[in-house]
Amino acid sequence: MHSVLKKLVALTGIEVDLSELERATEFFDQQVNHLVERDPKIQEIISKMEQIYKQSEKSPSAWSEEKDLEKEEKVVYIQAFLKRPEDEEKKEP
Repeated sequence: MHSVLKKLVALTGIEVDLSELERATEFFDQQVNHLVERDPKIQEIISKMEQIYKQSEKSPSAWSEEKDLEKEEKVVYIQAFLKRPEDEEKKEP
């Protein structure tokens, strides 16, 4: 949101004090980073999502079916992806 507002300010020339938003953004980023550092499951999910993203850059057709999905279907797809590591752990003895 901060970057969007900065661009809007630059385009319109309207003076807006974004310092409070900058502090809130920095705090939020720190909190998220702290949570990720403490949870190996989240680290694994992020790693898998990064791999998928990198693969999609190399092969745009890898996501061709997903491009046709409606927004609601994409949410369901992402939720299923995020639940998958937990389900796999439950299957392992």
